[in-house]
Amino acid sequence: MRHSPVLLFVIVSALVPTAGVLAQDATVLEQQQKAKQYFISGTALQLQGNRHAEAILEFQESLKYDSSAVTLAAMARSFIALRKLDRAQEIVETALRMDSTSADSWELLAEVLISSGRYDEGIAAYEHIRALQPSKRQLYTLGRLYEPRDADKAIEVYQDLLTRHPDADVLRRMAGLYERKRDRAGQIRSLESAQQLEEDNVGIAIELVDGYLRAGRLEDAVQLARTWSTRTHASEGSLRVWGSMLSALLEDSLVANLYLEQTQSMLDDAMRWYPRSFPITSLVGSVAISINDLPRAQVAFSTAARLVQQRAEPLLQIAAVYLGTGHPAEAIGFLLEFQPQHPADPRFLLMLGDAYVVLPDEPTAVSYYEAALDLDPMILEAWLQLGGLYDGMGRYDSSDAAYERVLQLDPLNIVASNNYAYSLAVRGHDLQRARELAWNAVQQQPENPAYLDTYAWVLFQSGDAERARVFMDQAVTYGGNATHHRHLGDILERLGDIDGAIRAWEESLAKDPDQPDLQIKLDRYR
Repeated sequence: MRHSPVLLFVIVSALVPTAGVLAQDATVLEQQQKAKQYFISGTALQLQGNRHAEAILEFQESLKYDSSAVTLAAMARSFIALRKLDRAQEIVETALRMDSTSADSWELLAEVLISSGRYDEGIAAYEHIRALQPSKRQLYTLGRLYEPRDADKAIEVYQDLLTRHPDADVLRRMAGLYERKRDRAGQIRSLESAQQLEEDNVGIAIELVDGYLRAGRLEDAVQLARTWSTRTHASEGSLRVWGSMLSALLEDSLVANLYLEQTQSMLDDAMRWYPRSFPITSLVGSVAISINDLPRAQVAFSTAARLVQQRAEPLLQIAAVYLGTGHPAEAIGFLLEFQPQHPADPRFLLMLGDAYVVLPDEPTAVSYYEAALDLDPMILEAWLQLGGLYDGMGRYDSSDAAYERVLQLDPLNIVASNNYAYSLAVRGHDLQRARELAWNAVQQQPENPAYLDTYAWVLFQSGDAERARVFMDQAVTYGGNATHHRHLGDILERLGDIDGAIRAWEESLAKDPDQPDLQIKLDRYR
């Protein structure tokens, strides 16, 4: 069939605009393809980590064909990596004008602002993200930003995060914030929620036990520890939970003493479940002794000692606990039991000497210090102790020799310098040597009242009462004790200031009334 010329014109005329649109669409598609290719190339360069300048060039080419907020944000990220923060901020703000709903762009702006030291503006940028669809990471970052300055706001953000993504680590961070706010209930509530999410997480259990104890909830702490014992008996996690609980009780024995029966029951449980664990049994002994339960302490320490009897260090640690808590007789018995297994270790003999000093039994202490030095003549502490003991026993030649030995080993030893100088001054012997030694101590600690007193007393015994008064005044100023005030009175008496001497002696008696000879001296002037 043949078409008429008029009809052909109409058909061709109708087709011409369509062909134009098709050509235009093809051009747009081609531009979009080119933009996409440059964007992909720029992203690939970004991922290589050290080619951000080249990536920027690719993104700029992409923008020639398709202006996109996504491309601008990607380019801003490379400028951030290159530490060109002003340029990065300019670009990302342009991207946000194009698309203010982009959480990633707001996050980039926040990163730029915070990196520039504009902390509050950075947080404000993150707050925009909360109104959008923030990721878990973005909310977590905002919470971390609030933590140093605003615990309440950080908690609010974390609570928002938890409604979307329950997470034990976030709950632990909240617990830390509540602790900072002294909100013990909030701390425990957060840790209990964290434990429900991760029942086998030993770190959470340890923090919760500590929280319970700090809140005075001993029974809850014990119940949690027992749960670990029955569920994972003798596992590393169970041992750590019990060890943490016992250590916390040791640091704050008030709770243990307030709930004495529960504490004793808990200690018995620990011994029953973990009799072969030295850390647990030794901690049980330490907690027991802190609540004055010596029988339980002795059982626990004996059990612990049998586990490590071939190792000297833990045995000495147990003996030190006895000694440090005012039980020298028990320390002596313990040391005598295990010292024969370590006959070449002078530390047992040294500690026996220390225990007999506390007892007190000075002659026996001397014998043990001397025995320790027979094994090792370089033990400075033994020589130092002997110096004081010999001096107290009137064995001055031996005392002087012991102090000289200390100073030979350690010429600047401050304790030996002070004590030796004071001994010489009291005896009025070799005052020039005493003066050198006392001055050595004062130079090292010029505000120590004991050392100032010694130097002043050496000067006084040397006949220099005026200078003695200067240093004795300093000793009193820096917290003088009864002896220092007494010495000040003696110096003032020598200088003819009787009223001042009386005042100093009266102050000495106020600090230590058990000085009958000083009372006699005072009565003489009244």
